[in-house]
Amino acid sequence: QRSKAAQDARQEFYDMVHFSDVFLLSIMFGFSVIGNMYPPQTRSQLLMGLALYLGAFFIYLYIKAGEPPKKKRKGKQSTKEDEAEKNDEKKPKEEKELKEAKEEK
Repeated sequence: QRSKAAQDARQEFYDMVHFSDVFLLSIMFGFSVIGNMYPPQTRSQLLMGLALYLGAFFIYLYIKAGEPPKKKRKGKQSTKEDEAEKNDEKKPKEEKELKEAKEEK
């Protein structure tokens, strides 16, 4: 039973965490460590660090755009956004029914 729970937790972790998430964490951690070890001495060093950081962040955005969407967890409680999506899906059916009723009259 415990191994099944561990297996489910591991699978959920694999489903929720993508390469882009790990890449973003490594960018933040790496630039934080580098910034504390080698503080910029001149303005050009500061601008170079900023340019590298922005470049890495744009690479992250490129990677993130190419990934499939994350899977939703089983047994997830519905949120307001989920409710809104469900309502949006129902609206076209209701509109069709109203149009049909008006046409019959």
